[in-house]
Amino acid sequence: MTDWPRRLPLVFAVLAALTSCSREDRGTGKDTVLADASPPGGVARRVVRGAPWDTAAGAVFAIPAEVPGMAWLIDPAYTDDQRLDTLQLDLRRDRGTELNLISGGDSLGMVQVGMAVPDSTGCNIWPVAVLDPVAPNTARGEWRVAFQPGRVTGVAFDSLPGLSPADSARLTVAVARAASRLEDDTSAVFRGRPYVVRQASRFRLTEDRRGVLAEVVRIVPQEANPLHEQIVMILEELRESPAVLTTAYHERAIGLEEATTSVELLAVLRVPAAGRHTVLLRRDQENGFTLQLVEQAGPGRWNQRWRSAFAGC
Repeated sequence: MTDWPRRLPLVFAVLAALTSCSREDRGTGKDTVLADASPPGGVARRVVRGAPWDTAAGAVFAIPAEVPGMAWLIDPAYTDDQRLDTLQLDLRRDRGTELNLISGGDSLGMVQVGMAVPDSTGCNIWPVAVLDPVAPNTARGEWRVAFQPGRVTGVAFDSLPGLSPADSARLTVAVARAASRLEDDTSAVFRGRPYVVRQASRFRLTEDRRGVLAEVVRIVPQEANPLHEQIVMILEELRESPAVLTTAYHERAIGLEEATTSVELLAVLRVPAAGRHTVLLRRDQENGFTLQLVEQAGPGRWNQRWRSAFAGC
């Protein structure tokens, strides 16, 4: 497990003119994470400790492992201030636990946690187990996450490649404009550089409000390793004004490109017991990954709820 693929989706470049928005034109975003400025060559990533896992979402969940048919079992009691090599993870507690497989807004069927698979990599990873289908028609090959039944419901989301060209262009421009208005842009080296929207996924929150998960980057070319700025954002739009996005959450990281994580949206979830929406992200880097849960705190406000321990080599 020493080679972790960086899952980079289709890149949508935005005209450099968007980067020249004056400070007078910048709106006041409702940001929940602010990163410190750093000199070129350093990595700025303000670590924000999340609240404990919301037990309404269950005591365990699963994501697909690298080997088809296998799953990593995630114990959310363990967060980013711990190391997996110090954890006493015991699959006997979870064996036989039923999980509902989810992909987007679809429920694909029930499985049970089965036999544990011994780890021979020497890496610090989550325990791996076989998921045994409860019914023969369970579509295991398509699932993205699995939670205990009744705990969460999946919410459908669409990404830029799946939108019409007009909708894709409109959303790309709106995301780039929102990024250009963020007030914590203190690194002068990126001024005038175009914002590139690497991904944007849209999902429904209420009848008249939608959310958008977006990743935006700016790059300063360097011969050895380009300087890289990454902004992960959650934005909201109202049905009556879809061209205007309000920033509800963002985090900014600056450093060398090789030190920046890639971002994968695993699921948009609703926790019925709490009446909240959350997004579950996978953050990959060269030798491993973390998981991150960002939770809706109210209209136009999202907060990081939880970040997992690092899994990798």
